[in-house]
Amino acid sequence: MASLLARTKQQLYTLLRKTEKYTKTDMVYLAKGGIWMTLGQFISTLSSLLLALAFANFLSKEVFGEYKYILSTIGLLGIFSLSGMSAAIIPAVAQGNDTAFLEGYKQKFRWSLLGTGAFLVTASYYFFNENYVFTAIYAFTGIIFPLWDSAQIYDGYLTGKSDFKTSTTLFIIQSITTTSLLILVSVVLETIRQL
Repeated sequence: MASLLARTKQQLYTLLRKTEKYTKTDMVYLAKGGIWMTLGQFISTLSSLLLALAFANFLSKEVFGEYKYILSTIGLLGIFSLSGMSAAIIPAVAQGNDTAFLEGYKQKFRWSLLGTGAFLVTASYYFFNENYVFTAIYAFTGIIFPLWDSAQIYDGYLTGKSDFKTSTTLFIIQSITTTSLLILVSVVLETIRQL
């Protein structure tokens, strides 16, 4: 069995190397990275499906609408965070400049502080309008925003290092954790609202 797997792997390797003269691309590198990225996207899609099913079964239409509204405004208020920084550090890290990660993190953190200000202004608006659930959500998001958003550039660093396995593993952990927490919080909040 092991020899069959080794032969199949060698044949695939040979086939990929032969196609390189036509594609002008390192096909082995592309296949290794592509497999991991496809796995990550599959898990992310599955997590999104589970989240949609959970929300359809546990949340009222009003609460689901509020959730969608909050996600949209968080995306809008996060516009200040230099979202392309992760892609910008990939070539620098690939060329051996590991300090690009730290510099990118610092810049992204600084700019994310503008987002924090926007979140806190939004939280203040909802506080004065006596919507304390929205106040808490926006205030909490504003406080953690610079750290959470800046930490997202790890993916650019790992991609620049061609460490697709670690990048995908961290992405899967983040996706599953986020989905699980959202489902848990939604069930708890809906239970509290019904009391």
